[in-house]
Amino acid sequence: MLKIRTNLDMIDRFDATVRSGAGNDLLASGYQGVWAVPSANGFDLPTSVGTHPAYMVWTEGNYNPTTGVESIGFTPDATQTTKLTFLAGKFRILTNMFEDTPTPTVGSPMCVNATTGKLIQITDDGNAFASGVVAHVMTAEDATTGYLEIQTF
Repeated sequence: MLKIRTNLDMIDRFDATVRSGAGNDLLASGYQGVWAVPSANGFDLPTSVGTHPAYMVWTEGNYNPTTGVESIGFTPDATQTTKLTFLAGKFRILTNMFEDTPTPTVGSPMCVNATTGKLIQITDDGNAFASGVVAHVMTAEDATTGYLEIQTF
């Protein structure tokens, strides 16, 4: 889930074909707000941590009106066309699509986690995926909503 905090006129949006079938099937296992990467067969969930470039999925995800909870996958029109809308550029959002271990801290860089497409904080231990930074944490996780404010670039 994501809540855009930047004026939509300031954000680049584009539609792209996504890979479906075997492997990390973005159509079958993604959510609105996850990050995807381009591949030879269309956009897909990442296969390695820190893959760059990465783009956030903006297409409306499935939603269960009875429970009020978002569920895996996308609306029927997206699955029929195998196209999703992605966001690109510099923008601020509130999102719950992040890994909470390690706990993201204000100012910390975030990269895309392999297999889940969620953001994960890059630690200071000199790990090799530091070049895959796609966002920075702007505010701490809200204890009530579970949302984290991030700034992409």
